[in-house]
Amino acid sequence: RPTGVTAMSKLENVQKRSLKWILHEECESYSSWPTYIRKCRQVDILPLSGRFDLNDLLLLHKVINRLIPLILPDYFSFFQGQSRLRSSHFDRLSLVCSITPSLSTNVLATSFFFRTYHEWNRVPLEIRELECHSEFKGSVTKFLWCEILIVRSKQRLITLTTDLFVNLRCLMSRMTLGTNNNRN
Repeated sequence: RPTGVTAMSKLENVQKRSLKWILHEECESYSSWPTYIRKCRQVDILPLSGRFDLNDLLLLHKVINRLIPLILPDYFSFFQGQSRLRSSHFDRLSLVCSITPSLSTNVLATSFFFRTYHEWNRVPLEIRELECHSEFKGSVTKFLWCEILIVRSKQRLITLTTDLFVNLRCLMSRMTLGTNNNRN
């Protein structure tokens, strides 16, 4: 799994070209994120970054439910309900890590378990509780799509708000110019 933005972007571009080929839209532009997401949704394929997250979560689910002969490293444990904070988003299936990666070396931060436990803790408890792997896969896929669509909606709202602000500023400057011209 690529961890750098540039490598991920290059792979996403390969998927965009593949989608264009599948949909017979080789001449169309998928350069905007909303267009790319809409096309992914149309063929029911998660964006590549979402598919990487899905595969990581599926493997971690298999590890936690002992469906494969791989165990969690000793530096991970399930949350026991002891938090220094008054309110905590952790629950009994949340993973906590007893070590933190060094800033000078990014080896641990990009390793599978360390990278994935944050994603695992974001998934709602009712999904993490599912023991059946196929049910978990379907529920996590829906969850990831919801997250992608929510982010897209937030980005659209930010764009609309920015456009509104720019238009309001332009209108106000025109009004100020008109008032100054009327005084002269």
